[in-house]
Amino acid sequence: MRLHYCYSLNRLFFLLLMLICLLSRNVYALDYTDAVGRVVHLSAPPQRIVSLVPSVTEILYAIHADTQLVGVTDFCNFPPQAQQKTVVGAYNNPGLETVASLVPDLIIMDVASSSPALLHQFEQLEVPVYVVAPKSLATTLETISALGRVTGHQKSAIDMVNGLNAQIDEVVKMRSDKPLRTLVCVMIEPLIVAGAGTLADDLIHLAGGVNVAAGLARYPTLSMETVLQYDPDVIIVSPHPGTPTPADFFAEWPQLKAVSKQQVFNVEADLLQRPGPRLVSGLIKLAQCYNSLPVAEPVLKNRHVH
Repeated sequence: MRLHYCYSLNRLFFLLLMLICLLSRNVYALDYTDAVGRVVHLSAPPQRIVSLVPSVTEILYAIHADTQLVGVTDFCNFPPQAQQKTVVGAYNNPGLETVASLVPDLIIMDVASSSPALLHQFEQLEVPVYVVAPKSLATTLETISALGRVTGHQKSAIDMVNGLNAQIDEVVKMRSDKPLRTLVCVMIEPLIVAGAGTLADDLIHLAGGVNVAAGLARYPTLSMETVLQYDPDVIIVSPHPGTPTPADFFAEWPQLKAVSKQQVFNVEADLLQRPGPRLVSGLIKLAQCYNSLPVAEPVLKNRHVH
């Protein structure tokens, strides 16, 4: 009788313990709506995340969620330690077997760089997939906040967004009274520029400039005849492995206002084109170019132009 009583107490204690564990997990259990309106259910903070987005990888490191990151793409090169994570392939064509072998409890994709077919394949694996779609500086900050909530690092994300907003406010205060007409070059040969609806277009506007290619498609290819017609006040170029000195291209066109006034500037491509925390650094760089601050050294300063 006494033995049966002890057994019953132990069993009751075990059941209560199981109930407490389940309730504690359900405290976190939430449904998150991603950027394309999909409802993503998570029963606990994800501990094994595969990021198929270079900017998301940056964000996860910035909000201290990098210990939960187990897989990245070929293009996830910042911060440098991200390259020590397991590489699953290209962001638009990852190795499904590699992804599956990491046993992820969350996959993060970008709507612009992925396909519905790839999303369907991941859904077949029954792994939660969260889709992001940052298209501007404002939606990039919203993405940082959202990923903070999803990964359990909400406070870090809020602190980061508040800090970035403070820097943005400072840039707005230092806007030039006269908006400078600006051309941002994504590539030189062929000459591809940032048009309407791009991150660079958004940053130009926020910094107080005017994008001369704002009336064109997102990334149009321009002829030099068109550039000469636009005759921008400022030209922004970005060095790449194949074109380490892109400003040399414009040095051959001294009739351009930006060249004659030594207003061709180097700005790292990722600061203008990757929707992560460093976008604000790109915004600051643009503002420095517009205000001719010492930090923004014109790359044609010492070049003799005929």
